[in-house]
Amino acid sequence: MRWHWVGFVIGWCAVQVLGFLGIGLTSQSAYLLPTEQVIVAPIRSTTITKFTVSKPLRAPTSTPSFTQTTYLPLIHGNSPAPVRIAAAHIDSAVSGEADEALLLWNTGDQRQPLAGWKLVTPSRTASFPLTSTLTLAPGAQLWCAAEATAFLLSFGQKPACEWASDSDPDVPNLDGSLALANHGGYVQLRSARGIIVDALLYGDEERPITGWEGAAAQLYARGDIPAEGQIWSRKRDPQSGLPRDTNQATDWSGDLADLAWGRQVTFPGWQRVDTETVVSAQATITVAVGPEGLYQPMATFIAQTQKSLALSLYTIEHKELAELIAAAAARGVAVRLLLEGSPPGGISDLQKWSVATIVAAGGEVQYLAVQETAPKGYRTRYRYLHAKYGISDSRRIFNGTENLSQEST
Repeated sequence: MRWHWVGFVIGWCAVQVLGFLGIGLTSQSAYLLPTEQVIVAPIRSTTITKFTVSKPLRAPTSTPSFTQTTYLPLIHGNSPAPVRIAAAHIDSAVSGEADEALLLWNTGDQRQPLAGWKLVTPSRTASFPLTSTLTLAPGAQLWCAAEATAFLLSFGQKPACEWASDSDPDVPNLDGSLALANHGGYVQLRSARGIIVDALLYGDEERPITGWEGAAAQLYARGDIPAEGQIWSRKRDPQSGLPRDTNQATDWSGDLADLAWGRQVTFPGWQRVDTETVVSAQATITVAVGPEGLYQPMATFIAQTQKSLALSLYTIEHKELAELIAAAAARGVAVRLLLEGSPPGGISDLQKWSVATIVAAGGEVQYLAVQETAPKGYRTRYRYLHAKYGISDSRRIFNGTENLSQEST
């Protein structure tokens, strides 16, 4: 009789061990990717009943019942990095809207490969190919546009990818294409596993979507400010410089109710400072009062330049200063000069001579003006150039209000 009880105990222990290891309870094997984690979790329970013992000393009052909890691996991948749709150029002013684009910004602290990720609109989907090597480092941003060549003309830089056509062989293509409705719609960013990472609901779209709460975001278009050509852009956190993210319209810069950080507009080509860097330094400041006191400080500023001279001027109508700038270019200084392309009254003969003299000596002169080859519908980023400032050898600067003319200097 004793051996029967020994057999009972051994059998019960064997069931416990086999149940803990999960042997015999599943025939599927698990495959782990290098970046995946394994968490042991109770996902299956079995109840063993009708466990009969031969000739017990005492007859059991009920059938013995043993509850066995089995722990199997629960497999999941790392959560995707918080990549945000930081800006969207949707209703372009350019004919054909080939410069439509979306800006993605990794606000997290881990790198995020984009292979398999998707951009989704109500009617279209564009996917980063599984073979894509595009990766967003922590804090990094990238633009993805309809056509890279059109985007370059409007924004002054190449995008990291394009979806409508292979306009630039050096820019990777997405699989599929997007359709961005001008008056309203949504854009969702989905990870390779289908997780909705971020969303933008905009314009007159009223259908609720996953990843967004409340009413759609709006542009700030009042008075002479048109909606066409604007970029939907997020507000920036004043301390971190990162885009706001509460999945609501108040995250976006067209917010009418926010008098401090809302009611802002952005157009293609405008540069934004992502973070504010505060520095302190010691410097010598010279104050010059015109017209009689301006020539000598300007002449000294130009003559002492050794490596580089960058000037932003409204006009240049001064023979002696033009000759000093040309002399700097002739001795090997990298001279760059930016002038207004349409000053009142046109470009004078003295300025034409000054520019020709500087260019002949090796200087570079550019005008702020619309090129004849600009695409139809192109809107100028800035209406005119009126600032007067210069940078010498990346160490000295001047800033003033007077034009370089015989009357003011």
